[in-house]
Amino acid sequence: MVYTFARVGALVAMNVEDYYPQGKHWWVRLHEKGVKLHEVPVHHKLEEYLDAYLDAAELRSEKRGLLFRETKGKTKKLTP
Repeated sequence: MVYTFARVGALVAMNVEDYYPQGKHWWVRLHEKGVKLHEVPVHHKLEEYLDAYLDAAELRSEKRGLLFRETKGKTKKLTP
């Protein structure tokens, strides 16, 4: 949220495919209120964090799934 200045609702609605490369840089696609799409270039620190998160959570192959997921109780496993 810090690097994109996005609403919390727009961030939690992001899918894995909403973080994508365009040329040499990475971008995020935010689904704002209504049907508006807001595409924002990613800060290099956010790119590092998102890459580390996607690798640790093994989400890179799930394009249609939610980017930010909740955990199942105290199991530390992410929900589908």
